[in-house]
Amino acid sequence: MMPALNEEKNLRSAVNDVFEANKGFNYDISLLIVNDGSTDSTLEIANELAESNKNITVYNNKYTRGLGTAFMIGVILCKGDYYCYVPADGQVPKEFLISLFKKVGEADLILSYFEDMALRHRHRQMLSRLYTRIYNFLFRTNIKYFNGPALFRLPLLKEIDIPTRFYSFHAETVIRFIKHGYSYIEVPCKPHERQHGKSTALKWYNFAGVAMGTLFLFADIYIFRRVRLNVKR
Repeated sequence: MMPALNEEKNLRSAVNDVFEANKGFNYDISLLIVNDGSTDSTLEIANELAESNKNITVYNNKYTRGLGTAFMIGVILCKGDYYCYVPADGQVPKEFLISLFKKVGEADLILSYFEDMALRHRHRQMLSRLYTRIYNFLFRTNIKYFNGPALFRLPLLKEIDIPTRFYSFHAETVIRFIKHGYSYIEVPCKPHERQHGKSTALKWYNFAGVAMGTLFLFADIYIFRRVRLNVKR
């Protein structure tokens, strides 16, 4: 699943990287592009790509609903053995995806972590490290990075209740998945810098969403006991 919000300059190359990465594996890949209320030509480009490739479909949100909602749209609509969220901003090149594809079948969840965090701005590095340490402390895990693209076994993922749509959606999903006892491995990968546009990650409403999502997840696990504390690696 590839969410896209005003990614007209990045979308074609991001889509191309997905299929180029698969050439050495020949997996049966289907790509769902979720246009999340773009105001540029992202939707038109997505439709053109779908017309030229039968393995691409497009879902259009008339209004921006956020990455968490796009992620869950993909979980509901996609079929197959594994599910992966790949951003359309060009920061996940084919080499990154190849590293993940090589590990298909080795675990229920294949997590990625960045080999070189120096590619990110210093503030993003500090926040990522703090975020990771807080989640590991709160939920008794030892994950290197929560927010990188990951391959989830889709039939298992569909069985998990993921109630929030906040910016912390991916970390929450990873925690819920592994707390159900499903196996995971971690793979070092090297991202690219965004070539066009700007990230909206460091917005106040995303910080608020992360705080709310983390609070709800903590309550689910330790207060309401709706998530099993069973980690298998």
